[in-house]
Parts: sequence; structure tokens; C-alpha cells
Amino acid sequence: MYQFFETIKVENGVIFNLPYHQRRVNNTFKNFYTEDKTLNIEKVLNGIEIPKVLSKMRISYELDRFSIEISQYKRRKIEKIVYVFDDDIEYEYKYEDRSCFTKYKKKLEYPEITEPIFVVKGYLTDTTFSNIALFDGTKWFTPNTYLLRGTKREELIDIGKISVEEIKFKDIDKFEKISLINSLNGIGDIEISIK
Repeated sequence: MYQFFETIKVENGVIFNLPYHQRRVNNTFKNFYTEDKTLNIEKVLNGIEIPKVLSKMRISYELDRFSIEISQYKRRKIEKIVYVFDDDIEYEYKYEDRSCFTKYKKKLEYPEITEPIFVVKGYLTDTTFSNIALFDGTKWFTPNTYLLRGTKREELIDIGKISVEEIKFKDIDKFEKISLINSLNGIGDIEISIK
């Protein structure tokens, strides 16, 4: 098993959000490996045929090796959110080892349509596969507390589509709906009513 991975949206010959993914890979290399090198995503993808249909490209990697898998993407239909309170959960880097999440997913009654949002020390963070954005009826916000610095989250902040805010669990009723955002899902792609 590799140590880390990136999941990248590809469609119609386009690789989405490449600078954001490269920044995260560079940061991972900087923090885990002493050698002055990184995995150049654009270089390793040179010559790889990108499918026309919406697909998920998974690049698994560590210091001296990597692998690439591409599969057609099917969006999950999440109908229910549950809140999980865990003050010790951490997922700062995109580790292949996701046991911090799977132990909670195994406990869900309907895991295919239910997703946990982790509450850490009273603050909203992420789900097992996404950052979150919350809509108050006028604007979208994302918590300043997160487990993983997501590439889609960073892009949406940079283009001004979402604002960063301190959001406590006790303030959840101020919002109308939650959108689960990740490299393959933007605002509104996976949306759940809070009411």
C-alpha cells in the first residue's frame, strides 16, 4: 500500500484543479520526506488518455513510486447526515490509511446514504470524503476548522464562492442546507437540508 493519494477530477481531456493538487502533493513531500523533490503530477500524467466521461483519477504515491487509476465517477446520493463528536480525530494529510473514518462508517445503519460530519471540540469540520459548505439563505460558508485542506474548498474560497467562518455545532440551526464539496463535487452537487 502507498502512503498518500490524490483524487483528481478528469473529463473531456481536462484535468481539473491541477495547481491545487500539486500544491498539496508538494506540501506532503516537504513534511514527510527529507529529500528536496516532489511528484510532478503534470509530468507523470503526460501521455495518459483522459476519458470523455466524468471520471476519478487516483494517484497513489510515496517517495519513490506512484500508481495511477482512472475510473468513471458515480456521484453518491447522500440523504442523511449524522454528527460524530471526536476531539482526537486527525487527517491533515491525504493518507491511504483512512481507518480514522472507516471505524465510524462501519457503525452507520445505512452507510450508502448516510454520511458523518465530524465535530471537534465543538466545531464543525469535514465528512469522511469531503469538506463542507453551509448555506444561510443568502451566502455559502465553510468552517475555518477542517480536517483536510481540500482542493475544491481552496478553489471556491479563492474565487469568492464561499467564505470562511468559525462555525460551532451549536450554531447549525442558523443554516438551511449543507453541501459536501471535494475534488469531484462542487456546491450543490451533493446537498442535504438541515431543517
